[in-house]
Amino acid sequence: MPHVSFLHEWFWPHITYESAQEMLNERNENFVLVRMSQSKPGHFAMTAACGERDKKMFRHFFIKTVGEGKYKFGRKIFTSFVEVINHFVEIHQFKYIPYAAKRTEKWRTTMNCLRDIRKARFNQQ
Repeated sequence: MPHVSFLHEWFWPHITYESAQEMLNERNENFVLVRMSQSKPGHFAMTAACGERDKKMFRHFFIKTVGEGKYKFGRKIFTSFVEVINHFVEIHQFKYIPYAAKRTEKWRTTMNCLRDIRKARFNQQ
C-alpha cells in the first residue's frame, strides 16, 4: 500500500463513499476530502462537493498510484500525494474538512509545526 501520512488533516482513510457525501453535504461551502478507494485497494479517491447545502453536486476523483511516490490525477502525474491535493484545492478554491478524530493536542502541535515549515519554505522561494 502506498504511504500517505495520516497527519494530513484532509486524509480520511476509512470513510466510505456514502459517508463522504453525507459529511460534505452538511457544509455551506465547497469542500473536499481524500479517502482510500473502496473499489480499487491501494489507490485513493477524492470526493468534492460544490453548491448550496442539501443541493450539492458531488464529484469523485480517482487518484492512481503509479509508482513509488508517484500519483496520477486526471492526465497529470505528480511526484507527491500532497502535490495532487494542493493542485486541486488551489485551482478550484476548495477547502478541506479536517479529520476530527485526529484533533488531539499532539496532532494540533504537529500540524502547526508543519504549517510553519511550509510557510518558511514558501517564503524562501
